[in-house]
Amino acid sequence: MAAELKIELKDQAILDKINKMSDKSRILKFFRVLAATIGFKEVIKHFREKRGPDGPWPERSPSTLKRYQEIHTGKRAPPPGTSKGMFSPGKPLLVLTGQLSRQFLPSNVEKSEANVTIFNPVEYSKMHDEGGDPTGARRAGFIPQRKFMWISQNGMDLIADGLSKKILSEEP
Repeated sequence: MAAELKIELKDQAILDKINKMSDKSRILKFFRVLAATIGFKEVIKHFREKRGPDGPWPERSPSTLKRYQEIHTGKRAPPPGTSKGMFSPGKPLLVLTGQLSRQFLPSNVEKSEANVTIFNPVEYSKMHDEGGDPTGARRAGFIPQRKFMWISQNGMDLIADGLSKKILSEEP
């Protein structure tokens, strides 16, 4: 799953400075570093707060809680490839541990001319971030959207400020 960062630099002094630079690659690298550090701090904050850009993540449905309880108490077998412990009814909605957390890496940043995209390549991250049905069966196994790959306006402002300062400190 990915979060795209597109920074609009409106200050004419900054734009003039960029236009005079013969080598803009250092600025692009710095933008990438800011995106990785500030961007991933933002994502981790969303896990702590259990919030998406539109508010709190949806809770588990009653039917999901019932299945969790059945698995947890041994009345039902856990799905293949999972353990009983993963289905504790009190377990957090999304957990920033294990495979998902290990893949929030500074190298997971792509850049184009004016945009930077931070991403998590773990297969199930997209399902949680966008919601959907991993089984293909209607409603059985439906996962509600719990968006975590997004950057707040405050995060965007921090990145833009850091980038502006770097540009103004560079020699043309």
